[in-house]
Amino acid sequence: MKHVHKLVWIGLFVNIIICFVARNLLLDEGQLNFHHRADSMWSWLVLALFIAVVVQAVSIMLSGRYPYLAIVLAFIGGIVMVPASMIFLVGCMFSFQTRINAGFTPWRSTTGAMGRDDNQQLLTFNASGFYPQGALALIAGIIILMIGMGIGGVFIAAGIVALCNGYRLQNRVVIGVSGESMIFTPGLYADTYVIPLGDVVLAERGNNDAKVRLRIRSSGRSFTLRKKLLAGDNVNDAFAAILAKLSTV
Repeated sequence: MKHVHKLVWIGLFVNIIICFVARNLLLDEGQLNFHHRADSMWSWLVLALFIAVVVQAVSIMLSGRYPYLAIVLAFIGGIVMVPASMIFLVGCMFSFQTRINAGFTPWRSTTGAMGRDDNQQLLTFNASGFYPQGALALIAGIIILMIGMGIGGVFIAAGIVALCNGYRLQNRVVIGVSGESMIFTPGLYADTYVIPLGDVVLAERGNNDAKVRLRIRSSGRSFTLRKKLLAGDNVNDAFAAILAKLSTV
């Protein structure tokens, strides 16, 4: 269970609390009744919340051995409780990436070290794009809630996640080369790893390198990079220089 992110446990705890609060509110109002037509809708809703939490717990138990099945179950169980389950779902995405990338060596560096090493070519996430997305989602969510539509909460949760991603990824390396090693982050919720440069193959290359697909020989894993998501000094030239060091299929 070491791969399970702390947000998963926090989110699961929050979801369990929500289930019991909803149940107790219905009991206090005398509406927890599956036989009375007027109350059955709320009763079935509470039952669905409890089932969703059970599915979420099962996804955690399966995440170590069956990560792909676990992430599907996590979203099935989590979607029922959105936006409250966003904490749980974000934690599951962190956990999923940690589990499937367990064979890679994590890379650590400080900004100062990055700048001093002339042998490194590093490109970071273009995190600035997350801020307007998050702000628009927040504004839209507030407006939708004000007109009485509950789906506004989903927009607000999505906006908060986008803003957090912008802050979290602003100095995170997406791809880079350091000597005979490649540094890469395979996903928004993944850690940054280092692997031998010779283990990476340029499997697919789009027009003007707008989108490229890299494959890792040792694991068979592939991941896609889009140039518009990259930031750094002279992105076009730096990206081309990094790709030039990779072998092709």
